Amino acid sequence: MLVDVRLMGVFSDAAGSTGMRLEVEDGVLLEDVVGRLVEELPGLEDVLIDRVVDSYAPNALVIVDGIEASNLEGSSTSLREGSTLVFLPVTHGG
Repeated sequence: MLVDVRLMGVFSDAAGSTGMRLEVEDGVLLEDVVGRLVEELPGLEDVLIDRVVDSYAPNALVIVDGIEASNLEGSSTSLREGSTLVFLPVTHGG
């Protein structure tokens, strides 16, 4: 099945791309797509993954088909044919 990935801000800069269409297995989880993205786009890992908690969550809001992933099942959210994922960077500081 195909899913669309859109990368915003620092994520698109690091990846050298604003997005892509990925062919994935049926029933793939969000965390599987994140793993594939950091494998295929080496510059993305450093800005997307927080190594303290080994997760994208501190650094990104991920929108799955118009709904923020934490309002679904987080990284365990199942994707479907034609799903669109939008990765938005989170700004920290004060």
